[in-house]
Amino acid sequence: MVNGPARGQGLAGSARHPAYEEPFHWWGPPWDTPRPQNLLDLIRCGTLTAGQGGLLWARLARRQSVVVVAGPRGAGKTTLLNALIDCYPSDTRRFYLRGCFEPFSFLSDPAVQPGRSLLLVNEFSPHLPSYLWGSGVARVLTAIKQGFAVVGTAHAADAVEFVASLAGFPLRIAPALIGGIDLIVALTDGAGDGHRTVAGIWTLRTVKEKEGSTEREREGSGLDIRSLLTAAREADIIIDKRAESDDRGRGPSLGSAVAGSIGGDELRQRSAYLSALADRPNEGNSSVAEHLAAWPMPKDDRSAPLPDGRP
Repeated sequence: MVNGPARGQGLAGSARHPAYEEPFHWWGPPWDTPRPQNLLDLIRCGTLTAGQGGLLWARLARRQSVVVVAGPRGAGKTTLLNALIDCYPSDTRRFYLRGCFEPFSFLSDPAVQPGRSLLLVNEFSPHLPSYLWGSGVARVLTAIKQGFAVVGTAHAADAVEFVASLAGFPLRIAPALIGGIDLIVALTDGAGDGHRTVAGIWTLRTVKEKEGSTEREREGSGLDIRSLLTAAREADIIIDKRAESDDRGRGPSLGSAVAGSIGGDELRQRSAYLSALADRPNEGNSSVAEHLAAWPMPKDDRSAPLPDGRP
């Protein structure tokens, strides 16, 4: 389970810092259900597939940073983000940031370990004082370079629109800083049937400028926005090894081009594990993080054991 400092204490028990262990002011729509939906709940209701969940879990277990985006308010961004926090290593400390009130004093606290810390941004936006905007956005992205992982939400239709909101006026954040965000996940708005699903997953990669580039060329480059998943059916096939060579028309296998640096075998095993857990309707909210933390990273091509002991 991801933990923060004890209630009422600042970082390392010091009164010099605000208490970061609880959300500040407002976090998510007020009409959210009393029990937050976890990763298994979202797989069961079809918000994301077990394949997509396996891909995100594999990357967040490596402490990558992620931003969940969607156009309309109430599309489920915070719900998905909260569920994804379970994917981080169990020794990770949460720090809920305070929007425009954030002093960032923890960045200079020697008791804070960046490599075990997760900075939570309820939204990258100028709409409310409790949201993060202005110079605070650059400070958070700089913290990624110091070893912190960052999770947050934003109003944007896709990765391109989100990156443009940071790189354009008025923030004009450098591509090298924006590229610290490893993953951008977009949700559909649920228009029509009201059912929200993951519409895309992208990764950002900083593009190194070429030697001898002109100033105009340097301004026009900087970030490569690459799609990891563009459709739910594309993610489903990593659960079943046989789908690699069948002719059922389900699309190509998720190989290294889709998975990035993570092997396809690991993705299949993680996805199969999530699928088996999701088939158990009584998995409690508190046990999901424990199940994920207990999953053994496989050292070969054999499938990781499922929760019931089956191979």
